[in-house]
Amino acid sequence: PGHIRSILDYHHRGELPLDQGTLKAYRFIRNHFLIPRNIEADPKFGAYSGSCFEERVIRAYTLGQLEPRIPKKGSLLVCSYCGGEGHKRDDCL
Repeated sequence: PGHIRSILDYHHRGELPLDQGTLKAYRFIRNHFLIPRNIEADPKFGAYSGSCFEERVIRAYTLGQLEPRIPKKGSLLVCSYCGGEGHKRDDCL
């Protein structure tokens, strides 16, 4: 599997420099949502081609595939574009 991921240009956690918005969004999601241990292996979290661990986490958040660490704890919105809290990407662009 590792060899296949290198052919597909997939990067594991921390291997790829991220822009500030993506990094802020990833950190917010990491701190407020449960990230499944199998997120890199389970195909339900998307394709590998040209992506990285952090982008898979953000994609899973955007698609509603992640559970909050503390259920019903107010609004847990973060923009996957600018990393700002309180709004989603569609409200930012």
